Amino acid sequence: MGFFIFGLLAVIAGLIVCRCHRETIESAESFSAEVVSVKEKIAVRGHTIVKKYCPVVKFSINGRTQFADHRSYSQIIHHSKGETVIICADPKLPKYFYFADEEHQHSLAGIILIASGTFICVLSLIFSFI
Repeated sequence: MGFFIFGLLAVIAGLIVCRCHRETIESAESFSAEVVSVKEKIAVRGHTIVKKYCPVVKFSINGRTQFADHRSYSQIIHHSKGETVIICADPKLPKYFYFADEEHQHSLAGIILIASGTFICVLSLIFSFI
């Protein structure tokens, strides 16, 4: 019964993450922005060192200049410094953005939580009847 409850909580958490992600996308507006820098982060995975990059943009919102970081780091640099891009950002929280041409309709973390929670619930039910 404990595993079933854990799986159910994972499904609920996944649904909440997906809803928050959808609300973020729906409240975002498009802006023209300039890539001003690219942050670099080094991550260690086991014995491998991985470099990840995060573009930083400058754009105007309500007449004032705003700087924003991309919502996630990537191993590939998609845009270079000085490039003009179209971004989507929430005017209430313009600290983070995503590129307008990105695939962003679904939350991968939410989908993984829902799928794993469902899997745990099903396994829990199967083993409870054995």
